[in-house]
Amino acid sequence: MRSAARIPEIVHQEPEAIWAERINGALRKSVEGVIEAGRLLIQAKAELPHGGFELMVKSSSLCISPRTAQQLMQIASHPVLANPQHAALLPNAWSTLGELSRIEAPDLELAISNHLIKPELKREDVQKLRRRIARNGAAQTTPRPKRGRAKPSPRQAAERVFRAYLALDKRGSEQFWQLVEQYMEEMADGEQP
Repeated sequence: MRSAARIPEIVHQEPEAIWAERINGALRKSVEGVIEAGRLLIQAKAELPHGGFELMVKSSSLCISPRTAQQLMQIASHPVLANPQHAALLPNAWSTLGELSRIEAPDLELAISNHLIKPELKREDVQKLRRRIARNGAAQTTPRPKRGRAKPSPRQAAERVFRAYLALDKRGSEQFWQLVEQYMEEMADGEQP
């Protein structure tokens, strides 16, 4: 007599567990994964029955806190951050992306075009950027041009002159005054108009 073929037992998973598994998988990816996780959270909130979303977020099957879930949904719904063209320019950390999501879309677009948003950006940097935008507006928030050698501050120039003065007995007085003139020129060049 033939034995009955074994039919694999189908394990029924709750919808919350299925959503949690998909969201956890998305979070293991880069920026795109963070945005995908936020979109999945938004979708799960819309599709799960009343109370099911909160149950899923508070359960141990999801590897994030309720606050992080809220932040991920905010990131995914931001028009600039969710734009796949910007993914290579954005930082991977969702806390940094969450801070970026608090910047208005036009201001964030301008910050990206001014090369202020970079993958190595930290949350603290974004907080400073947000304060600069609030104070000056995004149009005034442009990167500072890089210069070659940094100009000394007036104090640094004065200290250099003083050191040259102390070394006067080792050098001739003509060389001393040449150094003073050089340091004064550097100080004048370093002053802002």
